[in-house]
Amino acid sequence: MTVDNKSLLSNSVPGTAMTRRYSQNKIATSATNTELREVLDSLLQHQKIREIDRSFAVFAAQQSNLQDNQESLLIAMTAALLSEQLGQQHVCLELSTIKQPFAPIYRFPDSAQIAALFSRAEVAETGLFQLSQARLYLSRYYHYEQDIVAKLNGLSATQFPETAIKDCMDKLYGKPSNDAEPDWQKTAVALACLKSVAVIAGGPGTGKTTTVVRILWALSQLSQAQGQHKPIIKMVAPTGKAAARLSESVSGAVSKLPSQDDNLPLECSTIHRLLGARPGSVFFRHNAEHKLNIDVLVVDEASMIDMPLLAKLLAALPQHCRLILLGDSHQLASVEVGSVFSDICSLKRGENQFNPQLQQLLSHLSQQPALAEKRYALSAMHTRQGFIDNIIYLQKSWRFDANSGVGKLAQAINAGDVAQTMQVLTASRDDIEWHASAALAEFIRAILPHFETFHEVVAAGNVAGAFEVLSRCQVLAVQRSGKWGTLNLNKQIQRVLLRADKIKGEAEFYAGRPIMITSNDYQNRLFNGDIGIVMSAAGEDGLLKVWFADTEQGYRSLLPAQLPAHETLYAMTTHKSQGSEFDKVLMCLPESVPGVPARVNRELLYTGVTRAKKEFVLFADEQAVRNAVSLQCLRASGLAKALTGGAQ
Repeated sequence: MTVDNKSLLSNSVPGTAMTRRYSQNKIATSATNTELREVLDSLLQHQKIREIDRSFAVFAAQQSNLQDNQESLLIAMTAALLSEQLGQQHVCLELSTIKQPFAPIYRFPDSAQIAALFSRAEVAETGLFQLSQARLYLSRYYHYEQDIVAKLNGLSATQFPETAIKDCMDKLYGKPSNDAEPDWQKTAVALACLKSVAVIAGGPGTGKTTTVVRILWALSQLSQAQGQHKPIIKMVAPTGKAAARLSESVSGAVSKLPSQDDNLPLECSTIHRLLGARPGSVFFRHNAEHKLNIDVLVVDEASMIDMPLLAKLLAALPQHCRLILLGDSHQLASVEVGSVFSDICSLKRGENQFNPQLQQLLSHLSQQPALAEKRYALSAMHTRQGFIDNIIYLQKSWRFDANSGVGKLAQAINAGDVAQTMQVLTASRDDIEWHASAALAEFIRAILPHFETFHEVVAAGNVAGAFEVLSRCQVLAVQRSGKWGTLNLNKQIQRVLLRADKIKGEAEFYAGRPIMITSNDYQNRLFNGDIGIVMSAAGEDGLLKVWFADTEQGYRSLLPAQLPAHETLYAMTTHKSQGSEFDKVLMCLPESVPGVPARVNRELLYTGVTRAKKEFVLFADEQAVRNAVSLQCLRASGLAKALTGGAQ
């Protein structure tokens, strides 16, 4: 996360003189006591904090205006730590978990003493901080969190008669089910017809798209049966690539519905486009004052959405809107602050259990006697945690069968089971390949045949064929920099292809250069994450254009000069791969270094594995794999606890 001095405080106390002073004045540290300056300088020198953390610490101490130097120092140190935690994408600082991160330079007192100081009127009046249940927030993030909770609990969509819902379910699924296990897709459809907010979580191949298309068909039919207008339905995703993929998947799923419904959307947009992004601004055209004209909103790849963006999206929804969140709660969290989707799903703890009254109703509506069994009922201690009933997990993968190595590997990583992960990697399998001691040159050799084939198809001028070949296989790295980062991998692959005479010349735009767009360009309908290929199509006399897949035209082209910011894409980061699938994935992890903390976590590895539909190849030493599976991404927030207060 990149945070500048202005954005750290932006919106925390809108319009105040304090915010203006901060943005106009590059904090004069001479205004603070000598001890504070020395401590901060030492922390900065030892790389325990960043320059922005130091600046914010000084500012917080100044604004608190405490006369006691030790109290002022504690304010500054806590502010620096909170700023550093935001840099690690945590929403707040949990005071009870402070483990002396600044030792031996500075040692924090116990959490009660810190909480008492931040509860003081002179500190609270700065408007910088919010203390809630031993969690310290920057005010803006506290309000984001509270706004999300209020909206999720407060949406109030039309309630349909149970008889009408059951009629729709019968049309979708036909005869009652006597299976021993519930069909969670069917259950999710019934749940979404009952609830104003439905959170549907599931891994790859669990049928999230199929389920949501049936939900939208049912909601459209129910609205019209009640004499209402056709509901205005929108679908969004965090990135252009994810939006395009959802559009493609939905188009394929609508043909399997009981009847045609022209009201169902076939196009998905980005969240930014739906809200009306303003160039150079963090504000949108649609907001709490200027609501969206919408009745049903589907949000796909919800795990990628950070807390500020979700808060702004929810603020723009009218009170009657029905909301459906889709995603994989085990995937990577957002690049920016928060892990909102994971926090919400954590209430369910992976088990589909419901309030007994709702459980029986879902069993009746979906005609699934198995769902009425006691094991699917919440215990008495959890029945008052209102929002837990809005969440459902799709548990059966239709992509990976019982013998799938990719599926077994994903399960082991997700469970944090190091031994099982190593067992899957070392077993003889057709769909798993592990290189535990590979050099970079070996990795390049492994991927080279794929890109040689790709360049041959490009040379033939076959645009559709080039995209098809490119989508078969993808190189994934976990970082941009370093030997195993995307920047170096792209450079090395390009160099080898040049030597093999697959690339002609050394110009920036050459035939066969795959690219990824890295910024949104609404005028040319290009979005962050879109993939293009530089090539000359057959019959175009060698004119190089950049081609992109297009849901309406099949493929469309732009001249290189028309492109927004972009980069070469022989290799992409795992973060950028979210929302995509490939037949084969080659993933590399940086070498483990004794004494250096691991940065690759199980969510990162799981996301890479689950991009593969048929084959997964891993280049990583054993300790790097063990470290990754053992390390879980846990971001501090109070969202899950705040949500247990009840929901529509």
